[in-house]
Amino acid sequence: MNSAGTGHESVFHSVVPPAESQVVEAGHRHGHRYEFLPEVIAIKVFDLAVNLGHKTAVMCLQRALHACGLRVAIDGRLGMETCGAAGQADQGALMAALRSEAAGEYRLRVARSADQVVFQGGWLNRAYA
Repeated sequence: MNSAGTGHESVFHSVVPPAESQVVEAGHRHGHRYEFLPEVIAIKVFDLAVNLGHKTAVMCLQRALHACGLRVAIDGRLGMETCGAAGQADQGALMAALRSEAAGEYRLRVARSADQVVFQGGWLNRAYA
């Protein structure tokens, strides 16, 4: 068992390269619960949280789950409902929807503040990566 008592550590480390697993584990140490998400989704949400913030990144995930037909509260909280739905979703469809939601969030930031346009290209690269 890992320090969270989930028993998923060996599976996690066999699927996620060491550098990326350290990123997700850093999120776990700060109490964000990324370890309860499918690995590739956890990495993407954490990456988005770097400059969108944790709550907004989770809201992107929750909106992406809606796009995949899974209704969860859109509250920015990474609870068991959101994590469970992420595990049930088709992972390819969820990643595509998450990327789209993130791109929309970045475009909204530029629309709200035109001086942010200088960051738009990089932000969209991050969203679609």
